Amino acid sequence: MSWIVGFASLPSINDLRSMEGKCKQELLSWIHKLNSLESLWIEDNEELTFFPDGMLQNLTSLKRLHLHRLSKLDVLPTEMINLNSMQELSIWRCNNIEWWLKGLHFLMKLKVWDCHKLTVLAGFWSLSCLEKLSIERCREVEGLQGALQHMTALKELTLTSVPNLESLPDCFFPCFIGCLFTAVLS
Repeated sequence: MSWIVGFASLPSINDLRSMEGKCKQELLSWIHKLNSLESLWIEDNEELTFFPDGMLQNLTSLKRLHLHRLSKLDVLPTEMINLNSMQELSIWRCNNIEWWLKGLHFLMKLKVWDCHKLTVLAGFWSLSCLEKLSIERCREVEGLQGALQHMTALKELTLTSVPNLESLPDCFFPCFIGCLFTAVLS
């Protein structure tokens, strides 16, 4: 317990990457005290099903959030919509996440891989600042067609192994001339 108090007394730390293993809810609840944090990696946790309330509430400097190999995580933290400085979000092997948060309009780079239950991308329409989007091996994803029309800043798009995405809208191609585009739908 004393190491958690010492951890919270480092408010000027800006990059926290060693959140591997069985990171307890108790430790995650202290992250909000790191108000200079710019990059946060939470990974390799087979027990985490949700984030504690308030975990992200004071992280106004957070630019990059990486959620990797959180196999039991059900829900993304709703506080993410208040992180106006966040530019990059990567979600990898979070197999229980089924839906997407609305209101992340400030993101510039989004990578989602191996999230096998992710289906609903209704909030994607608000990603008007997004420059890079990568969705790979998310076999249940559908409904991306309408969202792509609103991604006017998109410069790079990678879609790999998204078999439920049957087509791209006609208006998609004129908007993305000169952009890097890779698609493997099956």
